[in-house]
Amino acid sequence: MSAAVTEPTPDARGTLPWGLAAGLGALASALVAWGSAHPEFAFHPDGWLDPVVMAIGTALPMPLNRVAVVLGAVVLAVLWWRLRPRAGRPPVGRPGWLLAVWALPLLWSPPTLSADAVLYADSGWIENAGGSVYAEGLGSAGGPFADSVDPLWRGSGVAYPPLSLLVNQAIVALTGADDYWSVVAMRLPAILGVVLIGLTLPRIAAHLSPTDPLAPGRATWWGLLNPLLLVHFIGGAHNDALMAGVSLLAVYVVVVALETPLGGARSRLLVWVVAPVLVGVAMALKQQGGLTVLAVAGVPLLFRLRELPLARRLWVLGLRTAGVTAIAVAV
Repeated sequence: MSAAVTEPTPDARGTLPWGLAAGLGALASALVAWGSAHPEFAFHPDGWLDPVVMAIGTALPMPLNRVAVVLGAVVLAVLWWRLRPRAGRPPVGRPGWLLAVWALPLLWSPPTLSADAVLYADSGWIENAGGSVYAEGLGSAGGPFADSVDPLWRGSGVAYPPLSLLVNQAIVALTGADDYWSVVAMRLPAILGVVLIGLTLPRIAAHLSPTDPLAPGRATWWGLLNPLLLVHFIGGAHNDALMAGVSLLAVYVVVVALETPLGGARSRLLVWVVAPVLVGVAMALKQQGGLTVLAVAGVPLLFRLRELPLARRLWVLGLRTAGVTAIAVAV
């Protein structure tokens, strides 16, 4: 007679209170934002082109600005590790709202430790002015952003796909080509990408690990609350964020098709049309999004592939990947 197996009882005593986690994270982000506002990190020779930002940044003299950035990053990393879900300790509640609180101090600040957002703004300006950043290169059209373009990239073309340039054009037009706020507004597409990541990750994780009740919380902890996402995607305003969000949306569509009794035709439409088209959109934002074809092709066959010999597995996955790739590239 076998003994009954009991599930471990969740122990909330080890859980960091939500309010404390939110406050500490916001404070840490504020330190990163404050340190990043110092003119040492400015892209323009005259410093930040907003007087309020300059005043805030110069209130923290060197090298204290560097100390603030490092200290804030360390606090975020320790806090993130402290919130990790594990047996007996439930995942943190309302992770999306928690990340939003953490991100608030970064929204007004200059791009964190990266000049890429300036390149996005300058490319949008060039295209809006009727030029071609592919042919003419960054900083070639003058305008409000040319002097802020890193000398390393000045005069060079870009590898950003067309849809990425259209996004940059829209942001520059929306903000009136302001020499500071157009750069900061490049966070808007990044934030949209982060929202997509937060909405899609839990269900994808639950599908891939159906016997692990902690899988959705663990995926959210790894993929949404990660300090790298906060500082790089939101703080740095990187266009990788929107590409990653759309890529995960493509995988999410496949998971929905597999889990929802939509009928054969509708499921095939999601798996063979909607998801590959989304991969194509991700590729049009940044080329690395094309790697998502492996997930879109492989997730429907995941459990079957595990049972096949290696050679057969590669053949089946290869054929399906080729089909998904053809549709994605056609977009």
